[in-house]
Amino acid sequence: MYEELVSRNFPLLSKEEQENLRRIRVGIAGCGMGSFIAEVLCRVGVERFLFADPDLVEVANLNHQAYGVKDVGENKAVALSNHILNINPEAVIETWADFVTQNNALDFASLVNVVIDCIDPMPGIVVSLALARVCREQRKWFLYPIDIGWGAAIFSFDPKKENVFENLLGIPVTMTLKEFEKIPAMEPLNHIMESVNIPPYLYPILKQMETGELRHYPQPIIAAFTAAMLGVSAIIKMVKNETPQLVTQFDPVERGST
Repeated sequence: MYEELVSRNFPLLSKEEQENLRRIRVGIAGCGMGSFIAEVLCRVGVERFLFADPDLVEVANLNHQAYGVKDVGENKAVALSNHILNINPEAVIETWADFVTQNNALDFASLVNVVIDCIDPMPGIVVSLALARVCREQRKWFLYPIDIGWGAAIFSFDPKKENVFENLLGIPVTMTLKEFEKIPAMEPLNHIMESVNIPPYLYPILKQMETGELRHYPQPIIAAFTAAMLGVSAIIKMVKNETPQLVTQFDPVERGST
């Protein structure tokens, strides 16, 4: 079945590159926005996954995550596993119906070749730092996608390069996790946003978020699709022995990319 599933990838991918995709094991921490990344990876030929998320699927998730009504009330990691197996029954998937934490970040990264961190940054940014550090120690790629209005950006951290996740957060590499926990979460998040192009239409929305007028940050479907596109593009570059850019951003409404 696999050969037929990926047959339309040729000759954009060589047989060797396709086999590299098939062998790579991708860990997705957070199966909200990560659900569409997993789906697109599966459809392009990735066959081995580790999914981690303790949350249950809610109706409010259905507009921007890869779930259906039948999944409501189901654990997201389990529901995503079922969704992927419905596309490729030969996929090999491990699920964690639990949070990735500072304590198990090493275990999570040890099981995969690439980590895609889709953990909600409020309050999970300290876990993201822990994951980024263990990936660097294990010489593994760490991908950090974020949605920005209608679009998205992804930060691709090469363990062989000097650009590190701490630079994105605006902290020294020597800062401990305990020290980082004492910093107000909005400080590193604001530093992340300074690293991307904020479309003008988003400024008043961010202001409403700051003042509490808006309870939820907007999460439209095309932002999730854009994040998936950028994440899968980065992994395709890896299997083609190319290096993804540190940051790639695209907004399909503004039609701008960097």
